[in-house]
Amino acid sequence: MTGFIASQLSQTWLIIAPHPDDEVLGCGLLMRAIAASQGACVIVWLTDGGASHGELPPTARNALVSQRQAEALAGLAALGIEPLATYFLGHADGSLASESVQSAARAQLAELSDAHAATAFAVTAADDSHADHRGAFDIAAGLSLPGYAYPVSGRYDGDRVDVAAQAIALLDPAGATLKRFALACHRSQTAEGGARWPLSQAAIDRFCNEPEVFIPISRLAS
Repeated sequence: MTGFIASQLSQTWLIIAPHPDDEVLGCGLLMRAIAASQGACVIVWLTDGGASHGELPPTARNALVSQRQAEALAGLAALGIEPLATYFLGHADGSLASESVQSAARAQLAELSDAHAATAFAVTAADDSHADHRGAFDIAAGLSLPGYAYPVSGRYDGDRVDVAAQAIALLDPAGATLKRFALACHRSQTAEGGARWPLSQAAIDRFCNEPEVFIPISRLAS
């Protein structure tokens, strides 16, 4: 029992990720459930992910941004996801707490939502420790659609999510195997790839072995 009804999954979702890899970490199984229900995913990455390796010269930073975009698309393919559309909005990594960036990104999301007749969205949780994740929540929460928040930062840090209290969870052993393949595509985000906060094997195990959790944003506002 997922907590999502079939009619929700068979429609068009905005999957909103602060950085390339958040969509797989928090929504890999959700995207597969949407695809299995003949729904559609429009995937939006808010930042360029260019700060994951610290301060870099412009040429190296641009190369990292291009690499992360390619990794994100490869990860979707590894999951077996064929999105309706993908958008890299390109805001600077680390900028989503800025009011001006939030205003611009909010307008972009509203435009994409209208263009694709989206019916629901998923975005990182309001209490994630990463400022960009909290900023992404603030940006998306203004959409006039049913929304669901998915935790990422706390799970990366090793926190266990109280699934019973949060109500909606997805666990799919077959999908979890593909999720591992998808995360393996994000080579830049490993210690070997030079990432400041690398995807360790322990973190990958948590994200693949434990359910994905989604909190209805209407519940958070009540």
